[in-house]
Amino acid sequence: MYGFGYDSISDTYKVVVVFSDLTHDDLTIDELMNEVNREVMVHTLGTDSWKNVSEFPFAFVSYCQYGQHVTGTINWLIFAGINRVIASFDLGKECYREVLLPDDSSKVDNNKLLLSVFRDCLCMISGEDVWVMKEYGNKESWTKLFTISSMRDPRASSYPFIWPIRVFEDEQVLMIYREDERWGYISYNYKNDTSKFLDFEITRQDI
Repeated sequence: MYGFGYDSISDTYKVVVVFSDLTHDDLTIDELMNEVNREVMVHTLGTDSWKNVSEFPFAFVSYCQYGQHVTGTINWLIFAGINRVIASFDLGKECYREVLLPDDSSKVDNNKLLLSVFRDCLCMISGEDVWVMKEYGNKESWTKLFTISSMRDPRASSYPFIWPIRVFEDEQVLMIYREDERWGYISYNYKNDTSKFLDFEITRQDI
């Protein structure tokens, strides 16, 4: 896994890489998650070296390789056993923490989770619901912002992957979606629940 972000303490940009060795074919899943190497290295832009920091504390299987940068932290959604966990690395203190999901599990579809950034807040897409963490690290601040179930392309019945990639000041949200092997963009207004499918499509290599 990897991530890139700004460290306000040192006024520098850093690259973080988490190495995991998943080559032990003779181990069970539980044994693998305990035995796997979880070395972490950090590079500060403007220097010519990498340094090791403390080992990644979560026994995990990566859900998404690229971490989301919010408030001086890099955040990854990972599998820890049977649970999905948001693992956070603080760029300034170079330490780890777990960012908690909402308490009510009925509100979150654990089988369809994605992380993103939404107006400088950590954003979680759970099924067709978009949540934002208004105060980073405070699980009580998770708020459902809108539901995207009304966004349906006449050519398809559903989209297994859909998430916001940018929010504009006029309530317009640029979203990316995938349906089968086809990827595309949607311009969505979450205030009046209207959407427009853009005229061009993209390939996986463009993402």
